[in-house]
Amino acid sequence: MHLLEIALSVVLGLATSFAFFYWQFHIAVPRVRFSEKISKLPLDDGGYRYRIKYENPGRRAMLEVTLVARLRVPGIRAGRHANIGIATIPMEGLTPRVPALREKTLRPTPELELQKTEFDRTFPRDLVERAHRGGVSLEELLTFRTGVELFIYLFAFDEFSGSRTMFESKRYNVADIAEGEYVATSLEIERTAATSA
Repeated sequence: MHLLEIALSVVLGLATSFAFFYWQFHIAVPRVRFSEKISKLPLDDGGYRYRIKYENPGRRAMLEVTLVARLRVPGIRAGRHANIGIATIPMEGLTPRVPALREKTLRPTPELELQKTEFDRTFPRDLVERAHRGGVSLEELLTFRTGVELFIYLFAFDEFSGSRTMFESKRYNVADIAEGEYVATSLEIERTAATSA
């Protein structure tokens, strides 16, 4: 009977430890939800700026949050086995802390820095040069070939565990661009007018 009690205690202790570990590292973790639309706003010089919004509906804060956008272009190198072109679009700044979501929490809205886009060598030279001069819109980048898609990658540290995690958005295309400001406490855009190139 004594051995049975010891065995039960060991099993119970292991089960409790596992449950705590699972809760801390799989349930009570930061999570990311991205906006369904990309916000497009006019600039004074006649151009536009493009922003993405996201929130943390998880149970813990995220630290040192950085984002990057990737443009994926299929079929850019005809006749090649690996024929996907990649362009990396930086997104502004580092956000020191993004708290777990509350009803009135403001959500970060980083901007895509199109002029700083890094293109691989498969992209047309004239497109690259115009982009670096600020002469290319996001709509043009998303429509210069068929099937172009944009992904947002978010990197952040878990406030509790210190582990770094990557989150990936949905696939955005030109139909996901909408003119207007984001509503302050949601991921929605106030004036949702889808635009095209």
